[in-house]
Amino acid sequence: MNIIDNLAIFADNHRSWEDSVNEGYFSWYPCDCCNERLGGQRYDIVAFNPGDKPEDFVELSVCEDCYVELVG
Repeated sequence: MNIIDNLAIFADNHRSWEDSVNEGYFSWYPCDCCNERLGGQRYDIVAFNPGDKPEDFVELSVCEDCYVELVG
């Protein structure tokens, strides 16, 4: 079972010191969602469930396709 299967809400992982949008970055690491191992653009997102404490979130690095599907 993938960790993503247990989560419900996905959002951009904005850092407080950055004013720009999530532009992503290149990485050879696999996507935390689909496990795609091809190098490509990755985006940092956070995920959690409704009712969780604010500190009960998971940081994920996802490929472009999963980013569009999860965050929109």
